[in-house]
Amino acid sequence: TEGWMLACETAKQFVAVQPYILSGTFSSPAGSKASWSFDATESRARRLVGPCLAGRSFYIALSSTDTALEPEFAAVIKASGGTIQRAKPSASGGAVIVVSSEDARGQWGRWLNWDHVTLLRQDHLLTCIMRQQLDLTDGLLS
Repeated sequence: TEGWMLACETAKQFVAVQPYILSGTFSSPAGSKASWSFDATESRARRLVGPCLAGRSFYIALSSTDTALEPEFAAVIKASGGTIQRAKPSASGGAVIVVSSEDARGQWGRWLNWDHVTLLRQDHLLTCIMRQQLDLTDGLLS
């Protein structure tokens, strides 16, 4: 957290992290474009079980205005246990979760009816990671 970083800088060394660990509920401000919430205490408990994206393969299909974010999405997915598929999904490929947005429909529209492809909104994936719980019943692109 920012408080921990400031404490480290002030002490000119690393300090104990425990007093700075997030706990309790956090959420987006009222009226925000993207709505999210998570309980940091519950998320940490879930993380102890294992990475929330373990065993899942992801393809990132961002709009032209979001392509600069691809390395960040890839890093977050990998840190959460997922793997990045570099090749576009194919009709005969394995199960893959495509992370995208409505703005990038031109990239993923043809995959809508493929049973092995799950189309997930990029903001929903980030919420799942904050919660440490992959939810494929909500946040789907259609």
